Amino acid sequence: TILYRGFSASDLEREYSPSSCLGGEISAFIEDYTSQSAAARRDCTVKEDLAYGGKPGQVLDLFLPETGDALPLHVFVHGGYWQELDHKSSAVMAKGLVSRGIALAVINYTLAPVAAIADMVEECRNALLWLQDHARELRIDASSISLSGHSAGAHLAAMLMSPGPSPVPLTGLLLISGIFELEPLRHTSINEPLGLTPEMCRRLSPQLLAQTIDVPVQLIVGAVETAEFKRQSEAFTQHLQRQHIQVQSHILPGLNHFDIICHTQLIDMISNFHANEKDAAGP
Repeated sequence: TILYRGFSASDLEREYSPSSCLGGEISAFIEDYTSQSAAARRDCTVKEDLAYGGKPGQVLDLFLPETGDALPLHVFVHGGYWQELDHKSSAVMAKGLVSRGIALAVINYTLAPVAAIADMVEECRNALLWLQDHARELRIDASSISLSGHSAGAHLAAMLMSPGPSPVPLTGLLLISGIFELEPLRHTSINEPLGLTPEMCRRLSPQLLAQTIDVPVQLIVGAVETAEFKRQSEAFTQHLQRQHIQVQSHILPGLNHFDIICHTQLIDMISNFHANEKDAAGP
């Protein structure tokens, strides 16, 4: 039975299982995330489990350069298909960014099935607003914030841009191996804890929503990813281009869905967001 874009149920299960390109084994990547994140908490100045809301999971970790005030800030939203991982295992960018004078906030959010995807979007929105409101005491510059997300986190980050503007002004948006149209997931086992309906897929798919992003957008995906992950990034790139949004798309050679988050090119892209902002401001 054909369910979506010519794919059967088994086809979709394969295409939306990132580990299918790697023989199904991803434990080494998760261990690497955890060890790198632990090293960042050990070696960097960090404020842990700052509460941006009233529920237990509504916290974030903030990694800071040792000195300086009004620091540029990058905010990261972790992946895990909206049902796995957390902020403690998602600080792999911390040491690279802090070494360049950029603070990093890693957002935690309530996972499925406890929370619906719409709830997660609002939690991420509230985290951004909280960081803006507490910028002075946290030593960050509320006018110099960039945002990224990986996989499901890229979807959540993109949703903060639609259908209206971001809750805070952003200098740039980096979307890593993201999913921007949810309908195919409704036909896979991924949907069991998510409970997506056709109406929810329409309402929560950035690919189907008007965008008002007025900042540079970078989309990246690994060469060693499924055809559908590559297509999703390309389709969303075209969606933004049709709305005259400044966007670039890249397929990074040799990288897969899991090791892409550790690549130093991400640090360069994020640094460029803030460097470009300084250039635009002038002397």
